[in-house]
Amino acid sequence: MLAGIALAGIGGLAGAVLGLEFFRKTRFAAGAADRGWTYARRDRTVPECWESWPFGTGRHRRAAHVLRGQVGDRDCIAFEYSFRHRVPGGPQGSAEAVSTWSVAALALPTYLPRIAVTRRGPLGKVAAALGRQGLELESEDFNRRFSVRTDDPRLAFAVLHPRMMAALLDGPFFDFRVECADALSCWPGRLRLDEVDQRLEFLRQVVDNVPAHVWRDRSR
Repeated sequence: MLAGIALAGIGGLAGAVLGLEFFRKTRFAAGAADRGWTYARRDRTVPECWESWPFGTGRHRRAAHVLRGQVGDRDCIAFEYSFRHRVPGGPQGSAEAVSTWSVAALALPTYLPRIAVTRRGPLGKVAAALGRQGLELESEDFNRRFSVRTDDPRLAFAVLHPRMMAALLDGPFFDFRVECADALSCWPGRLRLDEVDQRLEFLRQVVDNVPAHVWRDRSR
């Protein structure tokens, strides 16, 4: 009897999980349609598009609830990313955990070397993994609040010009980076449409503030 109760409980839990996923799938599909975007439950190619954290580590890397469309005249993508990684265990040794992240990315006019801008402090602990060289800019206020790491300091100075730094200091800020031909923002937790909209709008403003000569110089 106890075994039957246990099995019934497991079955009920599995049904609840499936029901929640169906609800999320339906909501994301409707949200994509409202925005004129497309929706895919999974896409195996997406996790290979970038190399910096949280990509390029762990196993069973998966992109779920993949939304594609445009913000203004720029292509965009948002999705829920997960992977398995080892964590310290107890007497039995190491164990595995699932790490889940939300990602929003905006296409750039051309390829750029990597630049990562993150908050200083606990929320910016992964900054060292996002670029090879730390950078100090002209604004002391900006340097106190943010960490900048880059593969190309000269480019970072051009992108993070005084007006850009002022906008990042004054407005809402989300950790972001430029990698390959995208500007993207990654944050821990499951995907939510309202957060996607906020992040993509933020990235649009960042990209729109990049001087035109940066795109011209890199397109040659």
